[in-house]
Amino acid sequence: MNLMKKSENFQGKIFQELKTKELYASFVGMCAGCIVGYHRYKTSLRKHLSHDPEGQCHKWLTPDDEAMCWLMIENGVDKWNAEFNIRCNRILQNDAAQGPNYGGFQSTKLPKEDKDGLPMLKYTEKLTENGRKKLCGWDHMGVARFKTLKREIELFRYDHELVKIGPREVLKPKVQEMNGKRVYVLQTEYKNYSEHATHVMAQLLEIESPDVKGKKRVGQELSSHEQKRKREIDAIYNDGSLSMFSNIACTLPYMEV
Repeated sequence: MNLMKKSENFQGKIFQELKTKELYASFVGMCAGCIVGYHRYKTSLRKHLSHDPEGQCHKWLTPDDEAMCWLMIENGVDKWNAEFNIRCNRILQNDAAQGPNYGGFQSTKLPKEDKDGLPMLKYTEKLTENGRKKLCGWDHMGVARFKTLKREIELFRYDHELVKIGPREVLKPKVQEMNGKRVYVLQTEYKNYSEHATHVMAQLLEIESPDVKGKKRVGQELSSHEQKRKREIDAIYNDGSLSMFSNIACTLPYMEV
């Protein structure tokens, strides 16, 4: 949450900010289901709960996916946090005793003047000649940033070796044979990140959407679980320090040194 309150945290290298496996797990847990689709997210984590190695997040969350997640947050962090602050202030004005809450936050509408005053999306919004904001798709700066982010993720994720091609030295990902397939070799630190993130996401999935198939449960037990889940969700959202974000196999190229 502290990371997402400042847009400058998204201007540099990803892993200068995601310094620990816990921070990485928070980032992936927030974004992965949105970028790969909730069905795939849920199915993959069910595999992990069944001790299937294919359930590890590095198997179904590609460097492209991770780079896109970071880029989308970087693109909107200023605008979303500004909108969050406006909504919170309006809720506090309406009911100072209760403070921000999920239902009130979602139902609060912003008047046109507030919307017009919000910061622009960094890469996908531009001003027209008459001074209006217009969605424009990803500009060349956004595309270049995506390529930089993907390269950083690949370097952090996989082991590499220096290879000489003509007069140049390039980085080539190391490959190993596994079950008859050639796969990239994971860096030890990234492997720890991936394992921890997968474990955390699987635990949260069990809380939010338990797999009751094949289990005998009585109505009272299910009701008790739903009440517990509601309390957990309420505890998350009834927090005035939240940011907007709480609401919501690749081929590697040679890399020049």
